Amino acid sequence: MSIRPPRISRLPTTHLEPFDAQDVAVGDAIEAALIADTDLAGVDFGDVSLTTCSVVRTSLDDADLTGVRIVDSRLDEVSSARVFAPRSMLHNVRIENSRIGALDLFGGRMRSVIISDCKLGLVNLSGNEARDVIFRSCVIDELDVSEATLTRVAFDDTTVTSLDVHRAKLTDVDLRDLRVNTVRNLGGLAGATITAHQAVGLAEQFAAHLGIAVE
Repeated sequence: MSIRPPRISRLPTTHLEPFDAQDVAVGDAIEAALIADTDLAGVDFGDVSLTTCSVVRTSLDDADLTGVRIVDSRLDEVSSARVFAPRSMLHNVRIENSRIGALDLFGGRMRSVIISDCKLGLVNLSGNEARDVIFRSCVIDELDVSEATLTRVAFDDTTVTSLDVHRAKLTDVDLRDLRVNTVRNLGGLAGATITAHQAVGLAEQFAAHLGIAVE
């Protein structure tokens, strides 16, 4: 049975105007803005909407992005110990060339998203509804998709040290180009596709999960 690949939309080409995001208020709608070379540590972006924007070379340490809506936008060279964006909505978004200690997207939604060339500590997608998502050329210490619903999600040349799939619902999830050391709650892998080589590499973990002694 063939696996369906993610369906990724093109980003629109739009003229962007420089924008000082320090003045953002909760619930603001920002369009066609370039937010660049700035420190937004501690800024409250709660329920803010970003449409056709670029966020470049910006720190978001301890900024509150709860409920933020990001549409047709790009985040490039973001460097932060933590990006806190629970219950957020990302639609047609690119996150590129970034170093983030903890990326908290739990309880949110992702559609047509590419995360590429990033070094990430914890990526928390627990409870997230992710559809048409690609992780490309990323290094991730811990990926938590517990109780998440993933549809047409692919990993391309990506390394994950620890993957937690507790009670995840996976459909057309392509793990064949994922290098993973440890998978927790292996029963949650149902619906994913792996290679025979990966299956052999995870054999000991599968045996432990099933209570099988291998001697």
